Amino acid sequence: MRRHRAQDVADESDQQSVTVCFAMEYRPGEDHTIDRPRQYPFWRDFTPPGWPGPLLGWTTPDPVTHQSLNRQLFEAPDGHPWFQFRRILLVLGGGGILYDLDAERYLREVFLAHEMGIPVMVYAISAGPLRHASARLAVRTALNQAAVITNPDPQRPHRSR
Repeated sequence: MRRHRAQDVADESDQQSVTVCFAMEYRPGEDHTIDRPRQYPFWRDFTPPGWPGPLLGWTTPDPVTHQSLNRQLFEAPDGHPWFQFRRILLVLGGGGILYDLDAERYLREVFLAHEMGIPVMVYAISAGPLRHASARLAVRTALNQAAVITNPDPQRPHRSR
């Protein structure tokens, strides 16, 4: 078995790719397009040496074969579309956000992650008040499928599957 370990001398050319996390939402009929940044043309067209197309495009090297692979947002020949590629965990966190008015809205990404087989960690979330049956059902369904749930109350233990 081949083992990997940190080298005694750092190699500045040995770098991991950057992963950017952001929240997005589709709102039919709305346009929230911003002005193009000053360096937009450069980054739109930038193709690093050995890369099969623009770095910020749909074409990427297959991580195993290094052959050119066209990924789409929700579909890809290798079964790893951009939406799912390198997603290892969805963390829902941020305090008491699961209450009647917005519980279903905040849980949309959780349900999507469950559907795509991506584990979910619920971190320091309080729930309530949940007076509406639809909100209670959404919270119960989403949290019952979570891989890990921590509790913001230090007197109560967290749950892990």
